Amino acid sequence: MRADISARCRRIFGWASRFLAAHRMGSWGTANAALSTAVVITLVAGAQANAKECPPGHAANEKDGWKWIANNALRTADNYVVERGKPEATPSFGAVSVYYQLGGEYQGHYLVGILDRGTLGTTFMMLNPRFDFCSDPASLDDERTDLFEVVVAKFNGKKF
Repeated sequence: MRADISARCRRIFGWASRFLAAHRMGSWGTANAALSTAVVITLVAGAQANAKECPPGHAANEKDGWKWIANNALRTADNYVVERGKPEATPSFGAVSVYYQLGGEYQGHYLVGILDRGTLGTTFMMLNPRFDFCSDPASLDDERTDLFEVVVAKFNGKKF
């Protein structure tokens, strides 16, 4: 998908440069056609990339109960670290962020990232929510141990 988007961007920039060149030379008909095509392709590319994204204000991290679910993500990450015998990578005080994936294995999904820069090193983890991310997190039991699945775990750049 990323390569597809990159190809679209190159085409759009090509049309934009032709638009500017036509504008400088006074060829408005060609310039308007190139600009119209670039705008349509941009809108189509954006619609395809965001087809499964939650409507504004409906993502779990935009709701009041998110702090409890974010805490659950940290507990899941802590458990993962303990199970793998990597106590130096414990991300208990890590920053929790949410990312909507436009490409790759988790395209069209939300992932939760945890980054902790501790005294022993940097822990980076990505978790895949096992619930509908567009639903209200207040309806979830934040004590459940199966709300997230760790899909990437690195300590100082090395997977564990």
